[in-house]
Amino acid sequence: MTKDIREYAADATVEALEYADCGADTDRAKDAIYEALNSAADSYALGHNNLDTIQHLESDYWRSAEEYSDEKQYKASEYSQAMETYAADLARAAIMAEGYAVQEEIEKAADELIDAITTVTNGDHAPDASELKFNRQCPHGWAFSIPRKAFSCSADSHDKEENGLSFWVSRQLDGCNSIAANTAGGWISYTWTPAQ
Repeated sequence: MTKDIREYAADATVEALEYADCGADTDRAKDAIYEALNSAADSYALGHNNLDTIQHLESDYWRSAEEYSDEKQYKASEYSQAMETYAADLARAAIMAEGYAVQEEIEKAADELIDAITTVTNGDHAPDASELKFNRQCPHGWAFSIPRKAFSCSADSHDKEENGLSFWVSRQLDGCNSIAANTAGGWISYTWTPAQ
C-alpha cells in the first residue's frame, strides 16, 4: 500500500490543526480532527481494494471495527457490500487509533517545547499549546528534522539542534528567537522577542 495508515492519520490531524488555527492545542481542535480523521478513513476505504484492506488491517483492528459497524445483517448475495462495509469499518478503526496516537505525540512534543521555552527564557515566556504555531513545514525555513536526543550543540550556536528541538537565537537587540519541534509530519514552533 502506497500510503500507510499512520500517514493518513498524521496528514488528517495536521490539516485539522492548521485549519482550526489553534496552534498545537489538540483539545480545541478535537471536532476538526475527528472530522478530518473520518474523511481520511473514507478516502482510504475508497482508494484501496476491499480485500487488501481487510487482509492488511483485520488482525490488528477487527475488534475496534465493531464499534463503527452499523450491525446490519447481510444476505449471502450481498457479500460484496458486506465486504465493502467491513473494509470501511476497519479503515475507520485503524485511522482513528493512529489519529489518537498522533494527537498524543503532538501533545507530548508541545509540552516538551513549552518546557524548553520556559527554561530558555528564564520564565519570561510560558505559552500554552494554543500560542504555539503548527505548520507542515518549519515556518522559518531553516530547521530540519533529526532524531530526538541525537546530539547537543553548545549554547551559543546560532542555529542549533538540542534534544530534538531546533533553535534560532537572534543576538540582535530588535531580533527575535524561535524554537521549533518536528512531530507527526509537522512543525510546532514559538517565536518571541527577548527581554530588553
